[in-house]
Amino acid sequence: MLEKKGFSIHEGQLIFTFAPILKGNLFNCEGEISYKLFSTTDVTYINVNKKDTFGDGKGTITEIKIDGQKKYHKTYLEEDMAKALRNKKLKSIQVLFE
Repeated sequence: MLEKKGFSIHEGQLIFTFAPILKGNLFNCEGEISYKLFSTTDVTYINVNKKDTFGDGKGTITEIKIDGQKKYHKTYLEEDMAKALRNKKLKSIQVLFE
């Protein structure tokens, strides 16, 4: 489940970009696949259409939920959440695909 991008610097700020490379058939019957990031954070990709996450016609990220509450409508976490992830302070992340 390696991220294609992960941590980087954007406009002088630390960010974490989600860019998984997954075939659609890897998602379970509910359109989900999960893994532990840095051994502490549960990451769940939710792709109910079971589209590949790469190539032509790929599923695109529409929302990121942090610990079931905070929502981002981007493909990346901004510096405050990227630092929290790096410091193993986040319990769960849900990444929703369209």
